[in-house]
Amino acid sequence: MDDGRIIFYPTRRLPAAIGRGAFRIERRDVKIGPVGATCLALLSAVVVMSFAGNGQSSTVFVCRMGSDVLFASNEDGAADVALAWTVPPTGGWHGGLFLGFSDSYAQGGVNDVGLCFGTTSVPTPPTTGQTGALPTSHPYDFCQAALLECASVDELEPWLYTHILARIDGTQFLFSDATGATLVVGVDPMGGVFIDRKYTPFRVITNYSILAPWLGGYPCWRFQRATTDLQAIASGAVAHSLGSVVDILQAVDSPNGPSEFAYSNVFDPVNGLVYLYSWHDFDRPAVMNVRDVTATAWSSTIPALFP
Repeated sequence: MDDGRIIFYPTRRLPAAIGRGAFRIERRDVKIGPVGATCLALLSAVVVMSFAGNGQSSTVFVCRMGSDVLFASNEDGAADVALAWTVPPTGGWHGGLFLGFSDSYAQGGVNDVGLCFGTTSVPTPPTTGQTGALPTSHPYDFCQAALLECASVDELEPWLYTHILARIDGTQFLFSDATGATLVVGVDPMGGVFIDRKYTPFRVITNYSILAPWLGGYPCWRFQRATTDLQAIASGAVAHSLGSVVDILQAVDSPNGPSEFAYSNVFDPVNGLVYLYSWHDFDRPAVMNVRDVTATAWSSTIPALFP
C-alpha cells in the first residue's frame, strides 16, 4: 500500500477537526427479566468454567470531548495473522475498513461516515434466540453488515433489533459514531441478546459482560486503568488528544503471554481517519483516510502495511 492512501509518521497529534455535525442525546438502560437465583448461579458457573484458562486481553473504549470523538482498541490474537481489508461503497451502502484475523471475521472496523466498532471475548452461554429475522448483507458477520448498511448509532439500534445477529455468542461489541453515542450488544446470562445504548463522555469494555460482570474476568485491571485515565480526560485534567488515547492503549498493553495483542487502532470518526499500530509499536502509526482507502477493495496482513 504505497500509493499514498496510507501515510506513516511518528506523531500523536490530531489534525484540526472538520465537518462536525449536530447530535442528539439519548440514553437507554438495559432491562432483563427476573431469573431464578439458583439457576443463574449454576449457569454462570458452567459458563465461567468453560472460559477459564483462555487468556484474553482486548480493551475497547470511546472517548468524547465536545465534538471530538476517538475510538480505540487493543486486539489480542498472538497466535494468528492480523489482517486489514476494505469493502468499497456500492448500491447505496457505505464503504468500510475492517480489521481482524485469518477467518475474516471482523474484530473492529469503521465505515466512511464514522460508524465504528470493536469486540472483546466474553464467556456467554449459547444464544437462545435472535432479536430479529431479517438476513444481513454478510451471512456470518453481522458487524460488517451493520457498517455497510448503517450510517450511525441512530440507524444501527433499530437495525440490530430486526436482523439476524450471526455468531454473536462469546463476544461483546461496542459501537460508536461521529456524535460519540455508544451502543453495546452482547448475550445475557440466559442466552438472550441485549442492547445497551448510552451517551456518556466515555465508555469501556474488556473481557467481562457489562450486563453480568461474573461472566468473564471481573474485576479487570485493564478496565479499571482505562476508566481512571478516561475520567482524567473527561474532567479536563488531561487533554483529549490522540496522544492521551494512545497512552491508555499502551498502559493496558499485553506485550507477552498466551493472549498477546497483535495490533491496536484509533478511529477518528469525525475526521474519517484511522491510526493503526502493529505489535506494540505506538510511535509509528499507519494513518489512513477512510474514504480514500475504501474507494477500492483490497486486503493485506497488518504487518505488511508497515514498510
